[in-house]
Amino acid sequence: LKLNFRGSVSEKEIRRLYDYDWPGNVRELDHVVERSLIIHDNDKGILHFVLPGESMGVMISFPLSSAAERNDKTNEFVLNPSEGGHWPTLKEVEERHIRETLKKTKGKMLGVDGASTLLGIHYSTLRAKMQNMGLPLPREAQRKNFSS
Repeated sequence: LKLNFRGSVSEKEIRRLYDYDWPGNVRELDHVVERSLIIHDNDKGILHFVLPGESMGVMISFPLSSAAERNDKTNEFVLNPSEGGHWPTLKEVEERHIRETLKKTKGKMLGVDGASTLLGIHYSTLRAKMQNMGLPLPREAQRKNFSS
């Protein structure tokens, strides 16, 4: 990985690297430095290392989880693990994202503006995920509504 870094590393950060035990040897150090270079804020120019087991202390904001706190100004849900609230599982987030995508596409699963394209997965993968989650397939749901 080649990244251009123009900034500084504080003495405190270098000391943290030096003091850490590094059970994974030089590969673990390499991963910490690489991850830090990827996520660092270019505007500030100061590199902060996130050591294994530490939280990055970030807020993740996206319109997915009903279990998260709602921000009415942006119409997004904000997940903040430091506040001790329920952190949704990947399965919960994935199911909610699939539901939201199907709502956005009005149930259309195929094509350029279909759910499978927006989600970046093959139609058969989307269909299998929906079946595993117990989500109704849009066409099957429509057939059930017409037959009742």
